[in-house]
Amino acid sequence: MCDGCFLAQKCPEYQPGESCAYEMPVRVRTKEQYIALLDSMISMQAMRVFSMRMSEEVEGGYADPNLSSEMDRLAKFVKLKSDIEEAGFSFSMKMQSKDNAEVGLISRLFGPKSDGPPALSPAGAVSAQDALGQMGIMDAEIVEEPVPRE
Repeated sequence: MCDGCFLAQKCPEYQPGESCAYEMPVRVRTKEQYIALLDSMISMQAMRVFSMRMSEEVEGGYADPNLSSEMDRLAKFVKLKSDIEEAGFSFSMKMQSKDNAEVGLISRLFGPKSDGPPALSPAGAVSAQDALGQMGIMDAEIVEEPVPRE
């Protein structure tokens, strides 16, 4: 409501008993929208910093702690944007075996007794079903394509 707004005395659209005349819809749902929002915030913050810097110069050039905190805030926005733009995807997995506990395919492949994945015979010597059985996979759909002869 206009009557309770802190800008009521200065607002050019003030109307007693009315709702705010200004609507500022903001929708941030994608990475691109988030980056655009950060761009706007960086621009606004930079303007504030430069305005405060000019004021600092007019007042004799003495360091203003408020300006320093606004500069820090600007640097945080810039770093946040940089981090988001450089963000990628990484996946890491750490496996550890205690004693001789071996459960499942992963343990059989990489457990303490393993020399790596089980070796398969040259093409044509072992069927796909036998290869899956060697790896411990019991339920799978096998799609075989004919192997071209050389």
